[in-house]
This record gives sequence, structure tokens and C-alpha cells, in this order.
Amino acid sequence: TSMSCPHVSEIVALLKAYRPEWSPAAINSAIVTTGNTMCFPEENNRFFSLVTDNSGEPIKDAALLSGTFGGDHINPNAAAHPGLVYNAKAPEFTNFLCGLRQEIRNVSTFT
Repeated sequence: TSMSCPHVSEIVALLKAYRPEWSPAAINSAIVTTGNTMCFPEENNRFFSLVTDNSGEPIKDAALLSGTFGGDHINPNAAAHPGLVYNAKAPEFTNFLCGLRQEIRNVSTFT
């Protein structure tokens, strides 16, 4: 949405200031792998969601929601301490594209 870009940009800037050695790929990985599914506490420690199933009922099983839309809800504190980041660089992407048997002209666009 129109507000997600400035919010994510600010979080990226904060992460880059906190972890200056991280590459853009590492920052992306930290944000995406530490996101929270958009569920809210309900009585008896159960959860409900703003996302509904095909009958119009809220999806109550958080496992069914994880990864269904983007990287979920960003958790900046968790992203600063993700435990593990995937720090892919150009050679990894080149090898990935070559593994998909992309034409050289398509691979050279990204390298």
C-alpha cells in the first residue's frame, strides 16, 4: 500500500544504522524471516485474524496464515536480532538464474 513503502524504508534505514555491515540482501532476509502473522489475542489465549476463510469466518490457526501475504507484519526489534540471515550476493543470484537455464542475455541483465 502507499504507506508500507515509507514504513519499510524507515525500518531499513534503522537496521542499516544498527548493522552497517549488513548487505541489502541480509536486511531483506532479516525483515522477512522475523515478520509476525497479523493475528490478535482473543480470550483464552487464542488468536483471531483479519483474514477470513472461504466461509467468511476469521482464520484462527496462525500456522495457516504465515507467509500468505508478503513477509507478514514487520517486527523491527526481531529484525535487528534475527539469529540467521541469508546474505545472498550477485554470484548466488547468477548461479540461481543459470540453474533455471535462463538465457545469457537474461542473466546478464541482473549481473
